[in-house]
Amino acid sequence: MTTFRGTMPVATAFSGDSAPGPRPLVSVVMPVFNGRGFLAETFEAVDRQTYPNVERIAVDDGSTDGSVEAIERHGGWTLRTIDRGGSNLARCEALTIARGDFIAFLDQDDLWHPGHLSCCVAALERHAELPAAVGRRQRFSQAGELSLSGSASEAGRYDPWRFFPFQVIDTPSMVVVRRSALDAIGGWPREGGAAADCLAWWRLSHLDVFAVTASRTVGVRESGGSMSMVDRRAPRACLENMRRVAIEASRSLPDADRDTRSMQAVGLLDAVTRVVAAVESPRDLDEAALHLEAVLAEHSDAMVLLTARFVGWLLGPTLQHPASSLHHLLLDALVLRWPAAAPRTRREMRRLAATATHTADLLAYLRTTPGCRAGWRCLGENVLARLARRCGRVADPFDIRCDGPQGLE
Repeated sequence: MTTFRGTMPVATAFSGDSAPGPRPLVSVVMPVFNGRGFLAETFEAVDRQTYPNVERIAVDDGSTDGSVEAIERHGGWTLRTIDRGGSNLARCEALTIARGDFIAFLDQDDLWHPGHLSCCVAALERHAELPAAVGRRQRFSQAGELSLSGSASEAGRYDPWRFFPFQVIDTPSMVVVRRSALDAIGGWPREGGAAADCLAWWRLSHLDVFAVTASRTVGVRESGGSMSMVDRRAPRACLENMRRVAIEASRSLPDADRDTRSMQAVGLLDAVTRVVAAVESPRDLDEAALHLEAVLAEHSDAMVLLTARFVGWLLGPTLQHPASSLHHLLLDALVLRWPAAAPRTRREMRRLAATATHTADLLAYLRTTPGCRAGWRCLGENVLARLARRCGRVADPFDIRCDGPQGLE
């Protein structure tokens, strides 16, 4: 299938059904950088996969902590090394030797349910026109917290453009890609920095939407060792990079669509940048918050929630470390100083203050600010939201769900 948008071909043909016979080969691609502390659990997650035909490729990006020796001792992995080229170059290097019909990406600190590959490959075999399959995720700090499931009985669909310029695919570890589709878009992007995975998903989605499994098969580790944390320590630089990537992703759309999407994406990212810059300034926060509220006026509640979560993701290193000089300033901005004249974003920012920090952290803040009724209300709303979510009553745009009647079946 060849798809054209506007005057630019966005992809060449990619094949669908695999030939009958032995199960298709899946190549597991893992970039590694100083990940020795995670590798034993990650190796076990791959070794326990129920899918029968897997090759394992690790590319070490100049580790100095013994990661290379750990990979060699474990065995079963084809190992390549590069000299500090970054995780994107590591994935590109792995793809030069990968032989699989499907490519499964795995970050060194994430984990899979034993049925992850089976679920994703089954979805792609049932829907041969789709370029990729996504496993839903659960965040965790310690492996003992994980409660994953691996049934392949259902599949839904997901369009990576739905919440442009943001993504609900948190990590490449959630995605299994048809190799022919990846080749059709020119391979894994070398540009884009920490947002290269977003660019890859947008390019792949020009071929078609993605399959998404009903099962929660991916554990995404919340860890200071995460490769994405590097950019989050410079949030404004991260936002500028995302701005460039969003514009690049929209270039292959039809002219009218491209201009609309680019303008919306740039406007939203610029508004978030103003909020991040204003956190330290009581004088500037009102103006930045009101501007963000105005930019989001035509967007859905889900997009408002996603924007708030994105702000939390950017500022997470500050929110999660009370020793940071910005910690209380940030909580104060989100809980107390967010203007009442921006009600939609105010509601989500207050909830963010509870959800993006450890409960003990927020309670410590409230003890030092006992008159902060909004903070206590925020904490209470978060507890209620968590209880409701367990009952399936609260939709979370970060959680990719099957669409029921709108699904693929």
